[in-house]
Amino acid sequence: MTDETKDIVALVLLLLAIPACIVVTIASTRIRDAAFFLMIAATVVSDRLDVNFFSHFWYRGTTRGVEFSFVDVLALGVLAGSTLSPPSGRHRFYWPASFGWMLLFFVYAGILVLCIEPRIYGLLELSKMLRGLLFFLSTAMYVRRERELAIFVLALCCAVCLEGGWAFKQRVLGSIDRAPGTLDHANSLSMYMCLVSPVFVAAATSTLPKLLRAFSILAIAAAAVGILLTVSRAGVPIFALVMLGATAVCVSWRITPGGAGAGPEPDPSGRRSRGTGGAGAVEP
Repeated sequence: MTDETKDIVALVLLLLAIPACIVVTIASTRIRDAAFFLMIAATVVSDRLDVNFFSHFWYRGTTRGVEFSFVDVLALGVLAGSTLSPPSGRHRFYWPASFGWMLLFFVYAGILVLCIEPRIYGLLELSKMLRGLLFFLSTAMYVRRERELAIFVLALCCAVCLEGGWAFKQRVLGSIDRAPGTLDHANSLSMYMCLVSPVFVAAATSTLPKLLRAFSILAIAAAAVGILLTVSRAGVPIFALVMLGATAVCVSWRITPGGAGAGPEPDPSGRRSRGTGGAGAVEP
């Protein structure tokens, strides 16, 4: 099958998959949850099922193109479902924090692309920025409550544990000096671990369910192993700094008589106070 035929087949499949994904995520909240989980967890393996349109040779045998994968289809479905069919009591749309600055930077990059020759390579990179904006907006529209936040953390934990385990397999069984995991390069894996690992510190010190907090601690260990196996000169100190910084921000420095195991403060009326509960506390 020629490249042109592959592009045509992929385009037809995308035109069928995108409307179908939007319809099912609007109709079912459970399917929307599953789509969001896969969108976050499968980002590290998105290149296993993707297509590149308008590909051009770059350097050292690499190419650049308008990349589109199944996680982009899921992102479109999650965004449409969260905007058009939000849970009761929630607004259909709101302006996420920092989204305006992202759009401003995108416009700035677009102006720069118009001023260079050849423009095709800059346009291809702008398409990657659009994909990033789509992921950011889909996540912001979906994550509104602790329930959605727990799904987000769970998906990240699964992705990082997969990368850590895969890197360990590559080093021990494959004798690879610098393990890249499922990504293209060891430096890419190092950067990914540094970006997502502070989330696990925040999750481990939060009021999320105990099993999820324990899973977050396991993900921190997997991220540390993955970073070491990448043998990244910058990745190791950056990982240490961001984790120490996240820990300093997330832990409580206030000393209480009851310590960490203290329960909620008693209510004078004899009822259990719900304002200071732990992971099991719910809003009234």
